[in-house]
Amino acid sequence: MAYTMRVLVVADDPLARAGLATLLASQPACAVVGQAASDADLAGALQVYRPDVIVWDLGASAAQASADFRDMAAPVVALLPDANAAADAWAAGARGLLLRDASAESIAAAIVSVAQGLAVLDPALAASVLPAREQARRALVEALTPRELQVLRLMAEGQSNKEITMPVLTELSNALAAAVEYAGAGVARVEARHRLPASGIVWSSDGVIVTAHHVVEQDENIGIGLADGRTATAKLVGRDPTTDVAVLRAQTAGLTTRTWADLASLKVGHLVLALGRPEQTVMATLGIVSALGESWRTPAGGNLDRYLQTDVVMYPGFSGGPLIDAGGQFIGLNTSALLRGISITVPVTTLRQVVETLLSKGRISRGYLGVGAQPVRLPSALAQQLKQETGLLLVSVEPDGPADKAGLLLGDVIVALDKQPVRHLDDLLAALTSNRIGASAQVRIVRGGAMQEIRAIVGERA
Repeated sequence: MAYTMRVLVVADDPLARAGLATLLASQPACAVVGQAASDADLAGALQVYRPDVIVWDLGASAAQASADFRDMAAPVVALLPDANAAADAWAAGARGLLLRDASAESIAAAIVSVAQGLAVLDPALAASVLPAREQARRALVEALTPRELQVLRLMAEGQSNKEITMPVLTELSNALAAAVEYAGAGVARVEARHRLPASGIVWSSDGVIVTAHHVVEQDENIGIGLADGRTATAKLVGRDPTTDVAVLRAQTAGLTTRTWADLASLKVGHLVLALGRPEQTVMATLGIVSALGESWRTPAGGNLDRYLQTDVVMYPGFSGGPLIDAGGQFIGLNTSALLRGISITVPVTTLRQVVETLLSKGRISRGYLGVGAQPVRLPSALAQQLKQETGLLLVSVEPDGPADKAGLLLGDVIVALDKQPVRHLDDLLAALTSNRIGASAQVRIVRGGAMQEIRAIVGERA
Protein backbone atom coordinates (compact mmCIF):
# COMPACT_ATOMS: atom_id res chain seq x y z
CA MET A 1 0.00 0.00 0.00
CA ALA A 2 1.36 3.44 -0.94
CA TYR A 3 2.04 5.78 1.94
CA THR A 4 0.00 9.00 2.07
CA MET A 5 2.19 12.04 2.68
CA ARG A 6 1.09 14.48 5.38
CA VAL A 7 1.24 17.97 3.85
CA LEU A 8 1.20 21.42 5.48
CA VAL A 9 0.17 24.16 3.04
CA VAL A 10 1.80 27.58 3.59
CA ALA A 11 0.71 30.72 1.71
CA ASP A 12 0.04 34.32 2.69
CA ASP A 13 -2.98 34.75 0.39
CA PRO A 14 -5.95 32.98 2.06
CA LEU A 15 -7.52 32.24 -1.33
CA ALA A 16 -4.29 30.80 -2.69
CA ARG A 17 -3.90 28.77 0.48
CA ALA A 18 -7.41 27.32 0.24
CA GLY A 19 -7.07 26.68 -3.48
CA LEU A 20 -3.80 24.83 -3.09
CA ALA A 21 -5.22 22.72 -0.26
CA THR A 22 -8.23 21.82 -2.42
CA LEU A 23 -5.96 21.00 -5.36
CA LEU A 24 -3.80 18.64 -3.29
CA ALA A 25 -6.80 17.02 -1.62
CA SER A 26 -7.63 15.46 -4.98
CA GLN A 27 -4.37 13.51 -4.98
CA PRO A 28 -4.36 10.06 -3.30
CA ALA A 29 -0.70 10.45 -2.32
CA CYS A 30 -1.37 13.62 -0.32
CA ALA A 31 -3.25 14.33 2.89
CA VAL A 32 -3.46 18.05 3.72
CA VAL A 33 -3.22 18.13 7.53
CA GLY A 34 -3.13 21.89 7.98
CA GLN A 35 -2.72 25.39 6.55
CA ALA A 36 -0.68 28.39 7.75
CA ALA A 37 0.54 31.81 6.69
CA SER A 38 4.28 32.46 6.42
CA ASP A 39 4.19 35.08 9.17
CA ALA A 40 2.30 32.79 11.56
CA ASP A 41 3.82 30.58 14.25
CA LEU A 42 5.16 27.97 11.85
CA ALA A 43 7.09 26.23 14.61
CA GLY A 44 3.83 25.71 16.47
CA ALA A 45 2.03 24.57 13.32
CA LEU A 46 4.79 22.08 12.57
CA GLN A 47 4.59 20.69 16.09
CA VAL A 48 0.81 20.34 15.89
CA TYR A 49 0.46 18.95 12.36
CA ARG A 50 3.81 17.07 12.08
CA PRO A 51 3.82 17.09 8.26
CA ASP A 52 6.05 14.97 6.04
CA VAL A 53 6.41 17.84 3.57
CA ILE A 54 5.65 21.60 3.52
CA VAL A 55 4.24 23.00 0.27
CA TRP A 56 5.04 26.73 0.32
CA ASP A 57 3.37 29.03 -2.20
CA LEU A 58 5.74 32.01 -2.46
CA GLY A 59 3.22 34.03 -4.43
CA ALA A 60 4.65 37.19 -5.92
CA SER A 61 6.88 37.97 -2.95
CA ALA A 62 10.60 37.88 -3.70
CA ALA A 63 11.32 38.39 0.01
CA GLN A 64 9.74 35.06 0.89
CA ALA A 65 12.01 33.30 -1.59
CA SER A 66 14.99 34.28 0.53
CA ALA A 67 13.44 32.82 3.67
CA ASP A 68 15.52 30.13 5.38
CA PHE A 69 13.85 26.77 4.80
CA ARG A 70 16.75 24.79 6.27
CA ASP A 71 15.52 25.13 9.86
CA MET A 72 12.11 23.70 9.05
CA ALA A 73 11.19 20.37 10.64
CA ALA A 74 10.05 19.05 7.25
CA PRO A 75 11.40 19.48 3.69
CA VAL A 76 9.93 22.30 1.61
CA VAL A 77 8.49 22.19 -1.91
CA ALA A 78 8.40 25.83 -3.05
CA LEU A 79 5.97 27.09 -5.70
CA LEU A 80 7.35 30.11 -7.56
CA PRO A 81 5.64 32.67 -9.80
CA ASP A 82 8.65 32.72 -12.19
CA ALA A 83 12.34 31.87 -12.41
CA ASN A 84 13.62 35.12 -10.90
CA ALA A 85 13.66 33.88 -7.31
CA ALA A 86 14.54 30.25 -8.06
CA ALA A 87 18.23 30.52 -7.14
CA ASP A 88 17.45 32.25 -3.82
CA ALA A 89 14.82 29.68 -2.90
CA TRP A 90 17.18 26.84 -3.75
CA ALA A 91 20.02 28.37 -1.74
CA ALA A 92 17.60 28.87 1.17
CA GLY A 93 17.11 25.11 1.40
CA ALA A 94 13.98 24.31 -0.61
CA ARG A 95 14.16 20.64 -1.68
CA GLY A 96 11.69 21.06 -4.52
CA LEU A 97 11.10 23.96 -6.92
CA LEU A 98 8.06 24.14 -9.17
CA LEU A 99 6.21 26.91 -10.95
CA ARG A 100 2.91 27.95 -9.41
CA ASP A 101 0.95 26.77 -12.42
CA ALA A 102 2.22 23.19 -12.08
CA SER A 103 -0.46 20.51 -12.22
CA ALA A 104 -1.75 18.75 -9.11
CA GLU A 105 -0.11 15.54 -10.33
CA SER A 106 3.29 17.27 -10.69
CA ILE A 107 3.08 18.77 -7.20
CA ALA A 108 2.02 15.43 -5.70
CA ALA A 109 4.92 13.66 -7.43
CA ALA A 110 7.33 16.29 -6.09
CA ILE A 111 5.95 15.84 -2.56
CA VAL A 112 6.54 12.08 -2.68
CA SER A 113 10.06 12.49 -4.09
CA VAL A 114 11.09 15.15 -1.57
CA ALA A 115 9.71 13.08 1.32
CA GLN A 116 11.98 10.25 0.15
CA GLY A 117 15.04 12.50 0.34
CA LEU A 118 15.26 13.42 -3.35
CA ALA A 119 15.49 16.88 -4.90
CA VAL A 120 12.97 18.06 -7.50
CA LEU A 121 13.59 20.87 -9.97
CA ASP A 122 11.22 22.10 -12.67
CA PRO A 123 13.14 22.13 -16.00
CA ALA A 124 11.96 25.70 -16.57
CA LEU A 125 13.84 26.78 -13.45
CA ALA A 126 17.05 24.83 -14.07
CA ALA A 127 18.83 27.63 -15.92
CA SER A 128 18.48 29.86 -12.85
CA VAL A 129 19.37 27.25 -10.24
CA LEU A 130 22.26 25.29 -11.75
CA PRO A 131 24.79 28.18 -11.79
CA ALA A 132 24.02 28.77 -8.11
CA ARG A 133 24.54 25.05 -7.42
CA GLU A 134 27.95 25.20 -9.10
CA GLN A 135 28.97 28.10 -6.88
CA ALA A 136 27.76 26.16 -3.85
CA ARG A 137 29.74 23.10 -4.99
CA ARG A 138 32.95 25.13 -5.24
CA ALA A 139 32.35 26.66 -1.80
CA LEU A 140 31.81 23.17 -0.38
CA VAL A 141 35.08 21.85 -1.83
CA GLU A 142 36.96 24.81 -0.36
CA ALA A 143 35.41 24.07 3.04
CA LEU A 144 36.36 20.36 3.05
CA THR A 145 38.96 19.19 5.53
CA PRO A 146 42.08 17.35 4.32
CA ARG A 147 40.58 14.13 5.64
CA GLU A 148 37.39 14.64 3.66
CA LEU A 149 39.35 15.44 0.50
CA GLN A 150 41.36 12.27 1.01
CA VAL A 151 38.17 10.22 1.20
CA LEU A 152 36.89 11.80 -2.01
CA ARG A 153 40.19 11.05 -3.78
CA LEU A 154 40.04 7.40 -2.68
CA MET A 155 36.51 7.16 -4.02
CA ALA A 156 37.58 8.67 -7.33
CA GLU A 157 40.42 6.12 -7.56
CA GLY A 158 37.96 3.27 -7.20
CA GLN A 159 38.96 2.17 -3.71
CA SER A 160 36.55 -0.20 -1.98
CA ASN A 161 34.12 0.99 0.67
CA LYS A 162 36.00 -1.03 3.27
CA GLU A 163 39.33 0.61 2.41
CA ILE A 164 37.71 4.03 2.66
CA THR A 165 35.47 3.61 5.69
CA MET A 166 37.63 1.50 7.99
CA PRO A 167 40.16 4.28 8.76
CA VAL A 168 37.29 6.73 9.32
CA LEU A 169 35.44 4.35 11.64
CA THR A 170 38.64 3.50 13.51
CA GLU A 171 39.36 7.19 14.00
CA LEU A 172 35.81 7.82 15.25
CA SER A 173 35.93 4.80 17.57
CA ASN A 174 39.21 5.92 19.09
CA ALA A 175 37.86 9.44 19.58
CA LEU A 176 34.76 8.17 21.39
CA ALA A 177 36.85 5.88 23.61
CA ALA A 178 39.09 8.84 24.49
CA ALA A 179 36.02 10.94 25.33
CA VAL A 180 34.71 8.24 27.69
CA GLU A 181 38.10 7.85 29.34
CA TYR A 182 38.40 11.61 29.89
CA ALA A 183 34.85 12.17 31.14
CA GLY A 184 34.75 8.96 33.18
CA ALA A 185 37.10 10.47 35.75
CA GLY A 186 34.27 12.80 36.75
CA VAL A 187 31.65 10.05 37.18
CA ALA A 188 31.02 8.51 40.61
CA ARG A 189 29.18 5.47 41.95
CA VAL A 190 26.30 6.35 44.31
CA GLU A 191 25.11 3.73 46.81
CA ALA A 192 21.98 5.31 48.26
CA ARG A 193 19.43 2.52 47.83
CA HIS A 194 19.17 -1.16 48.67
CA ARG A 195 19.22 -2.41 45.10
CA LEU A 196 21.72 -1.68 42.31
CA PRO A 197 23.87 1.43 42.89
CA ALA A 198 23.36 4.43 40.63
CA SER A 199 25.69 7.07 39.20
CA GLY A 200 26.61 10.65 39.99
CA ILE A 201 28.53 13.61 38.59
CA VAL A 202 31.48 15.12 40.46
CA TRP A 203 30.36 18.73 40.73
CA SER A 204 33.30 20.20 42.62
CA SER A 205 36.65 18.98 43.88
CA ASP A 206 35.69 19.52 47.53
CA GLY A 207 33.24 16.60 47.53
CA VAL A 208 29.96 17.80 45.99
CA ILE A 209 28.28 15.03 43.97
CA VAL A 210 25.14 15.61 41.88
CA THR A 211 22.86 12.66 41.15
CA ALA A 212 19.21 11.82 40.47
CA HIS A 213 16.69 12.37 43.26
CA HIS A 214 14.86 9.08 42.65
CA VAL A 215 17.97 6.96 43.34
CA VAL A 216 18.57 8.50 46.80
CA GLU A 217 16.56 6.59 49.42
CA GLN A 218 18.60 7.59 52.49
CA ASP A 219 19.95 10.87 53.82
CA GLU A 220 23.20 9.69 55.44
CA ASN A 221 25.83 6.97 55.13
CA ILE A 222 25.63 7.10 51.35
CA GLY A 223 28.45 5.19 49.69
CA ILE A 224 30.49 6.95 47.00
CA GLY A 225 32.93 5.23 44.64
CA LEU A 226 35.37 7.34 42.64
CA ALA A 227 37.19 6.70 39.38
CA ASP A 228 40.57 6.38 41.11
CA GLY A 229 39.30 3.55 43.32
CA ARG A 230 38.75 5.62 46.46
CA THR A 231 35.53 5.25 48.43
CA ALA A 232 33.88 7.69 50.80
CA THR A 233 30.64 8.29 52.64
CA ALA A 234 28.31 11.16 51.84
CA LYS A 235 25.19 12.79 53.17
CA LEU A 236 22.28 14.41 51.42
CA VAL A 237 22.48 18.19 51.11
CA GLY A 238 19.12 18.65 49.42
CA ARG A 239 16.88 17.41 46.65
CA ASP A 240 14.41 18.68 44.08
CA PRO A 241 11.91 15.96 43.10
CA THR A 242 10.40 18.17 40.37
CA THR A 243 13.62 18.10 38.32
CA ASP A 244 14.87 14.77 39.74
CA VAL A 245 18.08 16.31 41.08
CA ALA A 246 19.80 15.56 44.40
CA VAL A 247 23.01 17.03 45.82
CA LEU A 248 25.35 15.01 48.06
CA ARG A 249 28.48 16.01 49.96
CA ALA A 250 31.16 13.35 50.25
CA GLN A 251 33.56 13.31 53.18
CA THR A 252 36.63 13.63 50.97
CA ALA A 253 38.44 16.16 48.79
CA GLY A 254 40.67 16.28 45.73
CA LEU A 255 37.96 14.98 43.39
CA THR A 256 38.37 15.19 39.62
CA THR A 257 35.93 17.46 37.79
CA ARG A 258 35.35 17.81 34.07
CA THR A 259 34.26 20.67 31.80
CA TRP A 260 30.70 21.44 30.73
CA ALA A 261 29.61 21.89 27.13
CA ASP A 262 28.07 24.99 25.58
CA LEU A 263 24.47 23.98 24.84
CA ALA A 264 24.13 26.70 22.19
CA SER A 265 26.10 24.52 19.77
CA LEU A 266 24.09 21.34 20.47
CA LYS A 267 21.89 20.15 17.60
CA VAL A 268 19.51 17.32 16.87
CA GLY A 269 21.52 14.47 15.38
CA HIS A 270 24.73 15.12 17.31
CA LEU A 271 26.43 12.03 18.70
CA VAL A 272 26.23 11.76 22.50
CA LEU A 273 27.18 9.18 25.12
CA ALA A 274 25.51 8.36 28.41
CA LEU A 275 28.00 7.38 31.13
CA GLY A 276 27.33 5.43 34.30
CA ARG A 277 29.32 3.86 37.10
CA PRO A 278 26.98 1.46 38.90
CA GLU A 279 30.02 -0.80 39.42
CA GLN A 280 33.74 -0.03 39.77
CA THR A 281 34.42 0.76 36.10
CA VAL A 282 32.74 3.35 33.93
CA MET A 283 30.12 2.18 31.43
CA ALA A 284 28.94 3.95 28.28
CA THR A 285 26.18 3.77 25.70
CA LEU A 286 26.06 5.68 22.40
CA GLY A 287 23.18 7.56 20.83
CA ILE A 288 22.14 10.83 19.27
CA VAL A 289 20.24 13.92 20.35
CA SER A 290 16.76 13.04 19.14
CA ALA A 291 14.85 16.14 20.25
CA LEU A 292 15.68 19.66 21.43
CA GLY A 293 13.15 22.21 22.57
CA GLU A 294 12.64 25.35 24.57
CA SER A 295 11.95 25.37 28.31
CA TRP A 296 9.87 22.43 29.47
CA ARG A 297 7.84 21.86 32.61
CA THR A 298 8.12 18.36 34.03
CA PRO A 299 5.03 16.39 35.08
CA ALA A 300 6.07 17.07 38.71
CA GLY A 301 6.07 20.83 38.12
CA GLY A 302 9.80 21.53 37.72
CA ASN A 303 11.14 23.70 34.95
CA LEU A 304 13.98 22.67 32.63
CA ASP A 305 15.62 25.46 30.62
CA ARG A 306 15.66 23.18 27.56
CA TYR A 307 13.90 19.98 26.61
CA LEU A 308 16.68 17.51 25.76
CA GLN A 309 15.78 13.99 24.65
CA THR A 310 18.17 11.32 23.39
CA ASP A 311 17.86 7.75 22.15
CA VAL A 312 20.62 6.43 24.43
CA VAL A 313 19.83 3.21 26.28
CA MET A 314 19.59 3.89 30.01
CA TYR A 315 20.99 0.72 31.53
CA PRO A 316 20.22 -0.01 35.20
CA GLY A 317 22.30 2.28 37.37
CA PHE A 318 22.84 4.96 34.71
CA SER A 319 20.42 7.48 36.25
CA GLY A 320 22.33 10.38 37.80
CA GLY A 321 25.24 10.00 35.40
CA PRO A 322 26.21 12.53 32.72
CA LEU A 323 25.39 12.88 29.05
CA ILE A 324 28.57 13.87 27.22
CA ASP A 325 29.35 15.09 23.73
CA ALA A 326 31.87 13.53 21.36
CA GLY A 327 34.62 15.63 22.94
CA GLY A 328 33.95 14.35 26.46
CA GLN A 329 32.30 17.52 27.78
CA PHE A 330 29.31 17.16 30.10
CA ILE A 331 25.94 18.23 28.68
CA GLY A 332 23.67 17.41 31.59
CA LEU A 333 22.38 14.77 33.99
CA ASN A 334 20.55 11.69 32.69
CA THR A 335 17.34 10.49 34.29
CA SER A 336 14.80 7.81 33.51
CA ALA A 337 12.24 9.13 36.02
CA LEU A 338 10.90 12.33 34.46
CA LEU A 339 9.13 10.62 31.54
CA ARG A 340 8.40 6.91 31.48
CA GLY A 341 10.24 5.13 28.69
CA ILE A 342 12.05 8.26 27.46
CA SER A 343 15.65 9.28 28.16
CA ILE A 344 15.59 12.89 29.36
CA THR A 345 18.66 14.93 30.24
CA VAL A 346 18.52 17.76 32.78
CA PRO A 347 20.66 20.40 31.00
CA VAL A 348 23.63 22.03 32.69
CA THR A 349 21.90 25.42 32.77
CA THR A 350 19.10 23.99 34.92
CA LEU A 351 21.54 21.95 37.00
CA ARG A 352 23.52 25.05 37.96
CA GLN A 353 20.43 26.84 39.22
CA VAL A 354 19.12 23.86 41.18
CA VAL A 355 22.49 22.82 42.63
CA GLU A 356 23.39 26.35 43.75
CA THR A 357 20.01 26.76 45.44
CA LEU A 358 20.26 23.39 47.20
CA LEU A 359 23.81 24.13 48.37
CA SER A 360 22.78 27.48 49.82
CA LYS A 361 19.28 26.69 51.14
CA GLY A 362 18.99 22.90 51.20
CA ARG A 363 15.70 22.89 49.33
CA ILE A 364 13.79 24.40 46.41
CA SER A 365 10.91 26.54 47.63
CA ARG A 366 7.83 26.82 45.45
CA GLY A 367 4.53 28.58 45.89
CA TYR A 368 1.33 26.57 46.17
CA LEU A 369 -2.38 27.06 46.63
CA GLY A 370 -3.26 23.63 47.95
CA VAL A 371 -5.62 22.55 45.18
CA GLY A 372 -6.07 19.60 42.86
CA ALA A 373 -7.21 20.66 39.41
CA GLN A 374 -7.79 19.51 35.87
CA PRO A 375 -8.40 21.40 32.61
CA VAL A 376 -12.02 21.96 31.63
CA ARG A 377 -13.53 23.57 28.53
CA LEU A 378 -15.26 26.90 29.17
CA PRO A 379 -18.73 27.76 27.80
CA SER A 380 -18.46 29.36 24.37
CA ALA A 381 -19.69 32.79 25.49
CA LEU A 382 -17.23 32.86 28.37
CA ALA A 383 -14.41 31.56 26.17
CA GLN A 384 -14.99 34.40 23.71
CA GLN A 385 -15.06 36.96 26.52
CA LEU A 386 -11.82 35.71 28.08
CA LYS A 387 -10.19 34.79 24.79
CA GLN A 388 -9.28 31.35 26.16
CA GLU A 389 -10.98 28.01 25.70
CA THR A 390 -10.07 26.26 28.94
CA GLY A 391 -9.59 26.87 32.65
CA LEU A 392 -8.71 24.75 35.70
CA LEU A 393 -11.56 22.97 37.47
CA LEU A 394 -10.86 22.48 41.19
CA VAL A 395 -11.41 18.82 42.06
CA SER A 396 -9.90 19.05 45.56
CA VAL A 397 -9.09 21.79 48.05
CA GLU A 398 -6.59 21.08 50.83
CA PRO A 399 -8.12 21.81 54.25
CA ASP A 400 -6.58 24.92 55.84
CA GLY A 401 -4.47 25.42 52.71
CA PRO A 402 -4.08 28.81 51.02
CA ALA A 403 -7.00 28.20 48.64
CA ASP A 404 -9.27 26.98 51.43
CA LYS A 405 -8.45 30.00 53.60
CA ALA A 406 -9.16 32.30 50.65
CA GLY A 407 -12.60 30.77 50.13
CA LEU A 408 -12.03 28.75 46.97
CA LEU A 409 -14.46 25.84 46.63
CA LEU A 410 -14.74 22.53 44.82
CA GLY A 411 -16.16 23.16 41.37
CA ASP A 412 -14.63 26.62 41.00
CA VAL A 413 -12.77 27.15 37.72
CA ILE A 414 -9.55 29.19 37.88
CA VAL A 415 -9.09 31.21 34.67
CA ALA A 416 -6.34 33.68 35.70
CA LEU A 417 -3.79 34.42 38.41
CA ASP A 418 -2.74 38.04 38.77
CA LYS A 419 -4.29 38.73 35.35
CA GLN A 420 -2.23 35.99 33.67
CA PRO A 421 -4.43 33.40 31.87
CA VAL A 422 -4.54 29.95 33.44
CA ARG A 423 -5.53 27.39 30.84
CA HIS A 424 -3.70 24.29 32.04
CA LEU A 425 -2.05 23.03 35.21
CA ASP A 426 1.35 24.02 33.76
CA ASP A 427 0.20 27.65 33.68
CA LEU A 428 -0.67 27.58 37.37
CA LEU A 429 2.56 25.84 38.37
CA ALA A 430 4.58 28.32 36.31
CA ALA A 431 2.86 31.25 38.01
CA LEU A 432 3.48 29.98 41.56
CA THR A 433 7.14 30.95 41.69
CA SER A 434 9.12 31.24 44.90
CA ASN A 435 9.00 35.06 44.84
CA ARG A 436 5.20 34.89 45.24
CA ILE A 437 5.41 33.02 48.56
CA GLY A 438 3.67 35.05 51.26
CA ALA A 439 2.29 37.52 48.74
CA SER A 440 -1.35 38.15 47.95
CA ALA A 441 -2.43 36.89 44.51
CA GLN A 442 -5.57 37.84 42.64
CA VAL A 443 -7.33 34.64 41.56
CA ARG A 444 -10.01 35.01 38.91
CA ILE A 445 -12.54 32.18 39.03
CA VAL A 446 -15.80 31.15 37.44
CA ARG A 447 -18.42 30.12 40.01
CA GLY A 448 -22.01 29.35 39.04
CA GLY A 449 -21.42 30.77 35.58
CA ALA A 450 -20.25 34.16 36.89
CA MET A 451 -16.72 35.47 37.23
CA GLN A 452 -15.34 36.50 40.62
CA GLU A 453 -12.06 37.85 41.95
CA ILE A 454 -10.63 36.30 45.13
CA ARG A 455 -7.42 37.25 46.95
CA ALA A 456 -5.28 34.35 48.17
CA ILE A 457 -1.99 34.32 50.08
CA VAL A 458 0.41 32.02 48.24
CA GLY A 459 1.82 29.34 50.53
CA GLU A 460 5.20 27.64 50.48
CA ARG A 461 5.92 24.05 49.54
CA ALA A 462 9.46 22.71 49.42
